Amino acid sequence: MSISSVSSSLYSSLAQMFQSGADQSSAVTDDEMKMPPPPPKDKGGMMQDLQSTLSELGITSSSDSDSDDELQSFMDTLMSTLQAQGAADSSASSGTNPMKTDLQSLLSKLTSDDTSSDSSISKLQSQFSALLDSQGASDSSVSLTQFLQSFGNKIPDGAPAGSLLNLTA
Repeated sequence: MSISSVSSSLYSSLAQMFQSGADQSSAVTDDEMKMPPPPPKDKGGMMQDLQSTLSELGITSSSDSDSDDELQSFMDTLMSTLQAQGAADSSASSGTNPMKTDLQSLLSKLTSDDTSSDSSISKLQSQFSALLDSQGASDSSVSLTQFLQSFGNKIPDGAPAGSLLNLTA
């Protein structure tokens, strides 16, 4: 048997193998090829926790898109403010929930007298006022500190499950 006959039989075997694989893949129906539908657009756990905290404090949640937008804006501002707290205070132990630790740090700053120099806290306070306005509760006596203390009770104490990626240097 010559080298050319071995290589041509090997080539022929490979061609048959690839052809059979192609035939099997074409047997897949169009329904099987469709992507699954996106998950329903629903409010995430944090949004629900923010809304339930408002309700617990006597602020009824409005269901219009403006109040949803304000709640989303407040949540975004809160997350960026908490992230800034986390960057400033990296002393949290590995067994605790970093979000809860950052919230405690933020609450400490809010209860101190030196919040005027922190622009992220000022922005969060104005965003909270806008949120109350969108809920029709601009005359409410609920403070940002009270709201965050109630919201903090909803955050679990332990470290979250899964892996976290720490991008701070």
